[in-house]
Amino acid sequence: MVHIGVAFSGSPGATFAWTNDNPAIGLPASGSGSLIAFTAPNLPATQTATVTVTPTRVTCPGEPVTFQITVQKCCATDAGTLDTNAIAVCGPKIVALTLPGNHHLEPGDTLRFILYSNPNNPLGSILQYSDTLFFPFLPGVMNFGQTYYAAVLAGPQLPNDSINSAASCFSIFKGPQVLWRPIPTIAVAMPPESVCSNGCADLVFDFSGTPPFQFAWLIVQGGQILLSKTETSATYQMTVTVCPSDFDVPGTGGYIDFQVNFLVD
Repeated sequence: MVHIGVAFSGSPGATFAWTNDNPAIGLPASGSGSLIAFTAPNLPATQTATVTVTPTRVTCPGEPVTFQITVQKCCATDAGTLDTNAIAVCGPKIVALTLPGNHHLEPGDTLRFILYSNPNNPLGSILQYSDTLFFPFLPGVMNFGQTYYAAVLAGPQLPNDSINSAASCFSIFKGPQVLWRPIPTIAVAMPPESVCSNGCADLVFDFSGTPPFQFAWLIVQGGQILLSKTETSATYQMTVTVCPSDFDVPGTGGYIDFQVNFLVD
């Protein structure tokens, strides 16, 4: 409940009489005096009343003045909170957000989760609605390298299953930003099939994704690891020189395998 007061003033010695066309706001249908004071009830829906005040001095009535009083429905709708820590998503994937469960819904309210693209206009840039905390990141629907944003909404549900953001009980909480990255790839230009023991071969690595890239390469013969190195590249191409003198080949030579393990995008 809310206490409301409206004071009148006019010509010296004037008295005031008023009428109210909607007593549901808590104000009687009529009254007199230089002050309207009443307590507005907790209404099930917003109500507007038109109040007309007529001044009188001695026996001479003045020009009536009309104004409106609107009493909003009071509600405790609360969308709750989301974890706001930034999320990085790698490749096509379903992202799950965390809702602590501290939301509150009034009768008729619904909870919805949205993924949107403009942090300054969440409701005008919605890409996905969800009843759950899961959002699919799929090529053709969204773009790699772009940052998206998540939020939770609470309020009355519209016929199209969205939330009525114009409702007096509407609530929104902005959650994390989500950066969508492509799955990193690596391409290796293999050296010549044979290299002299005192020679070397250059291997060129081409990457896609988001630098820096980290990977490991191994020299293997007969299941035995002869050499293992971890490399990091801040660019999209890197050349690694491999020399047989860097490792011992059992016996008098033979075939070896070159293996690459992609570790980190």
